[in-house]
Amino acid sequence: MKILQNQYELTNHLGNVQATVLDRTTPILNNDTLVTGYNSDISLAHDYYPFGMLMPGRYVSDTGRKCVTINTSILVPVIVRVYLWQTEGVGHRNGGISTPPVHQLPVALVAADEKPYVYHYNDASTHPNGEVITGQTVEGNAEYTISLSEEPSGGVTTYFQVHADTNQTDQEIGFDLTLPGDCYVDMRVRQYYTGTGEEYYDAVTWTQVDMSGAQQVLVPIDKTSVAAGGKTILELRFNTTTAAEFPGGVGGVMRNFYYKITHYEPKTHIAIVCDEKDNYRFGAQTQEKVNEVAGIGNHYTALFWEYDSRTGRRWNRDPRPNKSISPYAVFNGNPIRFSDPLGDSVSVKGLYERDANGNLKNYDKVRAFETFASTTEGNAFILSYAEKGFSLQGEIVKGLNIQAEEEGINSARGVDLIYSFHDGESNYTSPSLLEGRLKINIGMKRDVWSTMRPDIFKPGSFSEGVREVESFSHESFLHADLQTRRYIGNRNFFNNPNPNLHFDSRLDIIKGGYDHDDAIYNKSNSLHYRQGLNLLKDAQIKLLNSDFKGSSPISDEGLQDFMRSGRTGEFKKSH
Repeated sequence: MKILQNQYELTNHLGNVQATVLDRTTPILNNDTLVTGYNSDISLAHDYYPFGMLMPGRYVSDTGRKCVTINTSILVPVIVRVYLWQTEGVGHRNGGISTPPVHQLPVALVAADEKPYVYHYNDASTHPNGEVITGQTVEGNAEYTISLSEEPSGGVTTYFQVHADTNQTDQEIGFDLTLPGDCYVDMRVRQYYTGTGEEYYDAVTWTQVDMSGAQQVLVPIDKTSVAAGGKTILELRFNTTTAAEFPGGVGGVMRNFYYKITHYEPKTHIAIVCDEKDNYRFGAQTQEKVNEVAGIGNHYTALFWEYDSRTGRRWNRDPRPNKSISPYAVFNGNPIRFSDPLGDSVSVKGLYERDANGNLKNYDKVRAFETFASTTEGNAFILSYAEKGFSLQGEIVKGLNIQAEEEGINSARGVDLIYSFHDGESNYTSPSLLEGRLKINIGMKRDVWSTMRPDIFKPGSFSEGVREVESFSHESFLHADLQTRRYIGNRNFFNNPNPNLHFDSRLDIIKGGYDHDDAIYNKSNSLHYRQGLNLLKDAQIKLLNSDFKGSSPISDEGLQDFMRSGRTGEFKKSH
């Protein structure tokens, strides 16, 4: 032990560090000369608001003030509108020798330089001044007049190259459109697969805009529908409702054509971070404080979150959300009752109880659980209930290393699994419903088998170690699995008057009460039977290679005896 470097936490029932005591002492003097005793130095002490923010004025510490200046540059999104300014438009006669296919229309280097392309059927001489499209500048933006004179209904189509971006979520095309009476426009957005090919799909499908007169048109574009490297073209087709062709001298006017895009501008934040009398890194729920972000006690970090104690919200989405509350909410909205030390909502921490010296209280039981979890069957079982990012490393079984790279199938269906110890007479598996999720609580008794059945098992024997593993296998593969599948298949799970009634679709068995013996473990075709037996075979090999080197393996008949004695504890032979 290094004197003057150890601090001891004093926490409340939620794990909040409310004080720390140093191994440094202060002498108690009598008449300034005689030392009559010593006081332990309090490193810090503070009170919290319910969600973990420190209460101002209720904070003490013996550390001096230390400050540092931090510069952070970030990119800030800025939404802007880019307007067309080119007054030139281009007309092409359908079927003309020099008329290019639509997919070959040129693309300007910048969005503001784009121009409209009008495809029509009649000769240009039939249009006013021989022009199908004319442009001018009005209040700094381009305005286009598109002649529809004597053209067939649907025979005039205008195309605009769109500068869409696959990295931008918020994209929009907008323009003001004025049409003569009895006219309407069909509109869509073509998305070409490449920049040169003619194959395309509709990023925005045909939409009819019924209108005469002036109206603003907004066309949102989803970035997921945009193909990187391919052309994106807005297509407008003009129609009349009263005749086969437009009357002479009429036209449509488009003005204020813009792209709404998001670009990023650098912004520098300068912050002065002070270690103001805070010489201990941990606070609410024993989580680590990150004072550099928002000041002392205002921000915490844990395995599965970054957490702002001032707003009572996490920065990231909950990896195990409850459907009835926000994925950014914490403690089920009740910080007085609930805690969440890892920021995920479930763990096997109830098995890892420790004494005052930090040693495991239930070594043999934890070894049994870690052996169970290290087998192929046990590993797969735990991962099926794990949230993405869940991890479990063995403290006794060194080869145990579970990493959940994706959410397990049962977790995704709304089922959580919780292991813990208790002082009752028997193991149990009990379901409960909380915030829209099924919580399956597996409670394992602390007593080992040699204490409960000294006539069968010797303390610390290999057979006792295997039997302890079978207890975890039994509660997991039989009860937890059945309760999970029954809940998923029947949402009226908690309305059943017989909570021990299980349905096993793999055996076509419906059995009241406990379905341990004849229904499950006495049938060799039962999946529960095969899982349990394979797991015990694997587990005893692992135990023989670790704490029980030199012991004799148990026969399949002996392992089956363990499995069949699940409820009654009646063994056919001595172990």
